[in-house]
Amino acid sequence: MARSGIWALVLVACGGVSTPVGVDAGDASVPPDAAGDAGGCVTSPNVGDACTSGQTSCDSVDPCCAQTVVCDGATHTWKVSGIACLLCSTIPCGAQTCTGGSVCVARGPGMDGGGTSHECVPMPSACSRNWTCGCVTKNLPASCTLSPTGGCDDQAHHVTLTCMGM
Repeated sequence: MARSGIWALVLVACGGVSTPVGVDAGDASVPPDAAGDAGGCVTSPNVGDACTSGQTSCDSVDPCCAQTVVCDGATHTWKVSGIACLLCSTIPCGAQTCTGGSVCVARGPGMDGGGTSHECVPMPSACSRNWTCGCVTKNLPASCTLSPTGGCDDQAHHVTLTCMGM
């Protein structure tokens, strides 16, 4: 396979699009909510546990950085998705780069008048399978009060917080 074909597969696999097993994303005969209606979204399913065809994982992570699971329609058990990426994507964080599964924290200038500081901090443990602003803002890192002008951004499951300065 040519290099361009390999990169196309990696981009598709890591693009964050999730289609339940047995559902063709391009099939117009399948209603958009067919998978959700059949079994719904399951929070933090475990590999090997029983599932119902049509169930999907509620996990919201970058599949190139954290293993995701799908319901296997043949065995009716949760299995690893099989998505394999060459690299976990990263996000810029000031002069640093944060890896997937971490949070970029930007702190505005404080009372001392200094510039904005940036740091990469671990994803809160409560959000290990939910890399979204909805989860992270409920489990803020120490000494972070969200900035009223920015707050949180979670593009492609990579969270950036904007905290007020100290």
